[in-house]
Amino acid sequence: MHLLRKKDMNNTIFSKSFNFSTQTRKSPHYNNAKMGNYCHFIARMKKGKAKLVDKNNTITINEGDIFFIPASHPYQSYWTGDCITIHDSFGFEFFPSPKDDLFTMQVIKNPPQKAHEIFDEISTNNTVNLHSVSLLYSLLDILFPYMQTEPKSKAEIIVESAETFMTNNKNFSMADVAKNCAISESVLYSAFKKVKGATPVDVKHKILVNKAINILSTTDYTIEYISQELGFSSATYFRKIFTEVTGKRPKDYRTYHGF
Repeated sequence: MHLLRKKDMNNTIFSKSFNFSTQTRKSPHYNNAKMGNYCHFIARMKKGKAKLVDKNNTITINEGDIFFIPASHPYQSYWTGDCITIHDSFGFEFFPSPKDDLFTMQVIKNPPQKAHEIFDEISTNNTVNLHSVSLLYSLLDILFPYMQTEPKSKAEIIVESAETFMTNNKNFSMADVAKNCAISESVLYSAFKKVKGATPVDVKHKILVNKAINILSTTDYTIEYISQELGFSSATYFRKIFTEVTGKRPKDYRTYHGF
């Protein structure tokens, strides 16, 4: 079986850890991110308006606003404007936060001009490379002092611990996850419902599918091997879950995005 060289795999995985784009949408537009996004997003509205709605708040975004959406945060978005809306969008998986508190979904108030200059530079071609990634983290470093935080609730701490366990392990049950968090399964399910609006099983499936996406797009491992490697009971069950999460079969996803 031919596989990509390790260097090529690492380069591909690196590039897929970031998502730089300028999004143009017909207006009005609605999106329901009920499971949240796989990565964090820092973005800037260039044309039009938007409202981001979660279980606690409604955030209004106007032209010129810089806004932040944390990873895995359930929300709905409503985009309005004169025919179209345009915004620069920089997604990133790795968030070296200088604080233990939670960065909330928010419009960042009164950011310095340097932040807009970095947005301009990255969005010139939206290419993921060492220079653009270094600019992204410089942007975050500039914006951190302007970003609002709130203490993590007990439920959020449980969910964060559970997600870390599920990301770093395979072949586990929800009882194993609950035991790792030193709580009962009922408390685990309650925390996920409160924070995610979903079950821990739903989130487990999303984590596994994201892992599968990386493997599908960086290797030519068989579907059977991938399903076994990720701890699925069978390739058939893996295909079912993958299709439920992505809307595509693994083979079709690989054809379009990878090999």
